[in-house]
Amino acid sequence: MTAPQAPVVLRRRLAVVCVLGAAALGGMLFAPVFSAQSLLLPVFAVVALVFLADEACRHWRWLTAVRPLLLLVAGLLGVIWTVLGATTVVGLPSARTLQLLGAGLTESWQLTLQSTWPARADPQLVTFVPLAVVLAAVLGVELLHRVRPPLVSLLPSLAVVALSQAFAVLTGGPAVVAGLCFAVLAAVLLTVTRETAGPRRWVLAGLAVPVLVLAVVGSLLLATTTPLDRSPVTVRDSITAPVAQRSVAKPLDDLATRLQESEATAFTYTADVPVDRWTVAVLDGFDGVNWTSNWKFRRLGKSLRLDPSITAPTTTRTAQVTHMDPSLMPWLPSQPLVAWVDGAAPLVDEASGTLLSRDGTFDIYRITWREPRTDAESLGNAAVDARVLDDLGSLGYVPPELDELADEATKGLRATFRAALVLANYMRDNYRVAVGDHLPTGHSLVHLRRFLLEDKRGTSEQFAAAYVLLARIRGIPARLAVGFRGPRQAAENGQFVVRNEHATAWPEVAVEGLGWVPLDPLGAASAGGGPMPTGLAGVTEQARAELPKDDKELKDPPVAPPPGDSGQQADEGWPWYLVVAMALGISLALVLLTWLIVPIARWGRAIRRRRTIPPRSVVGAWAEARDRLRAHGVRVSPGMTVRDLMPDAARIAGPATLEGLQRLAQAVDFALWSGTAVTKPMADQAWASVRMVRRGLAARPLAARIRAALDPRSLLPPR
Repeated sequence: MTAPQAPVVLRRRLAVVCVLGAAALGGMLFAPVFSAQSLLLPVFAVVALVFLADEACRHWRWLTAVRPLLLLVAGLLGVIWTVLGATTVVGLPSARTLQLLGAGLTESWQLTLQSTWPARADPQLVTFVPLAVVLAAVLGVELLHRVRPPLVSLLPSLAVVALSQAFAVLTGGPAVVAGLCFAVLAAVLLTVTRETAGPRRWVLAGLAVPVLVLAVVGSLLLATTTPLDRSPVTVRDSITAPVAQRSVAKPLDDLATRLQESEATAFTYTADVPVDRWTVAVLDGFDGVNWTSNWKFRRLGKSLRLDPSITAPTTTRTAQVTHMDPSLMPWLPSQPLVAWVDGAAPLVDEASGTLLSRDGTFDIYRITWREPRTDAESLGNAAVDARVLDDLGSLGYVPPELDELADEATKGLRATFRAALVLANYMRDNYRVAVGDHLPTGHSLVHLRRFLLEDKRGTSEQFAAAYVLLARIRGIPARLAVGFRGPRQAAENGQFVVRNEHATAWPEVAVEGLGWVPLDPLGAASAGGGPMPTGLAGVTEQARAELPKDDKELKDPPVAPPPGDSGQQADEGWPWYLVVAMALGISLALVLLTWLIVPIARWGRAIRRRRTIPPRSVVGAWAEARDRLRAHGVRVSPGMTVRDLMPDAARIAGPATLEGLQRLAQAVDFALWSGTAVTKPMADQAWASVRMVRRGLAARPLAARIRAALDPRSLLPPR
């Protein structure tokens, strides 16, 4: 290879690297869906093998005829060796490998949309990402070799980027960084594929300055504000995992039956400390007859992210569930803030933490969850999270007598957690827990009306359902949970045995910063063998105990002042991000103004040169033509005449420029040497010659004209 050929080969390799880099970038943008560690090896293995295959075709020309097939095989081998390696035989694909490759094109993306994120990097899920990178890399390299405009080769990678954003939208700073990386790859690709870059580079660099400033401003605004006040809409929002049709209210319907078979074991668990309660199902919808829930079950991924609305510190707890009664299936004992589950792959409803067995079978599993921490005083003064009321839906028709009872039970307090505690105490003090063989059942509006206004005797089923009904009437966001209390002590083998006698229902209230807080309207003393409340439930009982005994002393908690409000009217000033945005906007304006100074100054100088006495106007026309040519790269010295410029001008401009210079030379000679008075028409003819010079220069390439228009050296006298 000769020396002149080496840069050409290097530029071609750089072009291929840019195309493959764009494909890899598109694949890595799936990092919010899977972890970046899960994608790094398969994505870069694919682009590396495709690059080696392209180099082989460059080295052995006879492979060029089958280059698309060779690139495709190389990319697929990257997927097989990194993602499907366990299914290969001595590194070669097996029937199972081919089956998973086919599923990667048809099923894996659907299973990923049905999963919580970050999803598990199982071959059944993650395969479609490196396959998309393979297609983008192969198509991009082929377009680069076959199509003239180089940017066309980035279109397949851009399609992968669009696909990644349909799954998980990137916002704020990461989105700007990704966009700038793609722009840099495109710029390098344009640079290395141009035969001659010439003086356009500095013009493009100048154009990049305001783009970069705008990108920084946009990233700051996106990172610090939420203009739409909601999360971006993605394809995943409308897709959930399919669930076999079952009665959604079954756990609540079975509550009375379980209490009658009190000695039967429901499940066992092992943990360092007793668990206060286990949730089986959460119900938040009521139509007057049935309690239901709009569950959105998904396949449980690696872990569940903590809801950003929960700002309180949390404690992480773990327990292992074993020996579960088959009658509980498909429901699995769970906790509201599930973090992850080991040993099983259940479906999960992210909003409530409800777990559902995917295939209706039970496996021993270890569940890890988070429990918010607070103190009794803060909880007693806390505000309820009214934003969830819209998600809970309407109660439908409510009899007037129940509306009056709800107002009486909450002592007229506004919708706060203190009112929720007052309502719980009212039900504990005015209603009795049913015991014995003949227990009341039912949770419809008819049953609840009889319980609240007539019998005033019921099980946890009626207590919890009635509490949720009265709380929702008063605007307190509440929902109904069904599950089990944990036993006080472990058995001899160290396991905690949860029996049917521990089955219960309880209300939960949404509290700002804490999430859903459990309440016990029956009272802690009626736990029926359950443990004394611990954790968040224990703090709730402390807050109930600290309420004033006299109803006259009950008052609404003080309204928390807005953040940063000291109680005085003061000028808080503008938010810092608006100040930064304004500063960057001013910087951008200064950059644009700098660009405009040269054309504006040149325009004003031309007016000044023309609007003077005719002899000076003719000389000014010559100076104007000279400076126009200087801006386009013609070398000028102070002693040069019009005719001295013609040879250099002929090399860069067209015939119109030469004709204009010839006429201008005649006008200058007449004005300087004829001795005859110069008139205004003569000056106008000289400036007409200048327009001819400019017309000839207008035929030059666009980049040359932009550079000439912005060149500040033309404003200075020639040296």
